[in-house]
Amino acid sequence: MAANEIGEKVYYSDATSKVTNVRITCEHITVPVGKIGSVDLNFRCEEFAFSILVLFSSLAPFAFFNFIPGNLKMAAAIVSLILFAASAFWVFMVYRNYVELFVMVNGRKAVILSVNMREKDYLSRIASAIGDAITDEDRFQKMKASGEIDPSSQKLSLSETMHLKSMLDDYQKLKGMKELILKPKTAACS
Repeated sequence: MAANEIGEKVYYSDATSKVTNVRITCEHITVPVGKIGSVDLNFRCEEFAFSILVLFSSLAPFAFFNFIPGNLKMAAAIVSLILFAASAFWVFMVYRNYVELFVMVNGRKAVILSVNMREKDYLSRIASAIGDAITDEDRFQKMKASGEIDPSSQKLSLSETMHLKSMLDDYQKLKGMKELILKPKTAACS
C-alpha cells in the first residue's frame, strides 16, 4: 500500500477504480469510507438462469412449426423471431452486468460497479481492498475515541481533504492546458 500525492493510503488503484483510506471511487461514483457499513458482491444467478430459460422457451414455437396452419406460419415465425431477439438481448444485458459490487451506505444498498462473469476476480480484488479500508477506518475511529490518537493531530477534515484534492486536480489540468497553449508551433520545412 502506497500513499498518493495528498497523503491518502491507497489500497487499490487502476484506470477506473481507486480505493483509499478516505474514499472509494469506481468509474464516476465516489463514496467516503467513513459512511460505508459493509461491502459485498451480488451474483445475479437467478436472473441469468431465468433469462436463459426465456431464450430457449422463445424457440419452442419452431418445434411445433409443422402443426401450425399454413396461413399462420409466417406470422408465428415473425413473432417467434422477435421474442428470440428480445430474450437474446435480455441475456446479453444480464451477462454484461452479472456481478455487482455494492456497499451499504447509511442503511441503503448502493451498487457502485458491475462487470461480466469473466471479470469477477477484478471485482473481488476491489471488494477486498474496500473491506481493508473499512477495517482500518473502524480501527482509526476506535483509537481516536479511546484517546490513543490525539484528535487535534488530524490537520484536515474529510471535506477539507476532498477540497484540496479537487484544487490539485484543477491545478494539474490548468498546467496541462498552459503547456498546450504555450507550445511553440513548428513550421514545416520545404
